[in-house]
Amino acid sequence: MITFTMVVLGFVFAALCAFLILLVLIQPGKSSGGGIGGLGGGAAGAIGETLGATQGEKTLSKWTSIGMAAFFGLCLLLTVLGNLQHSSQLDLGGTTEGLATEAAPESGAAPAGETAPVTPAE
Repeated sequence: MITFTMVVLGFVFAALCAFLILLVLIQPGKSSGGGIGGLGGGAAGAIGETLGATQGEKTLSKWTSIGMAAFFGLCLLLTVLGNLQHSSQLDLGGTTEGLATEAAPESGAAPAGETAPVTPAE
């Protein structure tokens, strides 16, 4: 269930990232140039004409702050869910013997990934 939730939240997170990028790009800059949003009559210009320059800037700033808070909240939530999923897959029985060592084969064959020593033929 955690995996499904993480996938859905991952898509929401990606959409939020794209939304924040667009919000930052359409905001006017501090200089009189207006930033990237002023190129070619961007959305910031249309918002400024509709709502008034100061009201449009306030609205964009407010939505950027809300998006930023949601971004950090989703980062924390995805991190906690990822840690929960990872810890549920580990054997937390108190021993670490099963985690780092493999059982040696009893037939004398080499462990997986290693080759058996070659003895000269008589």
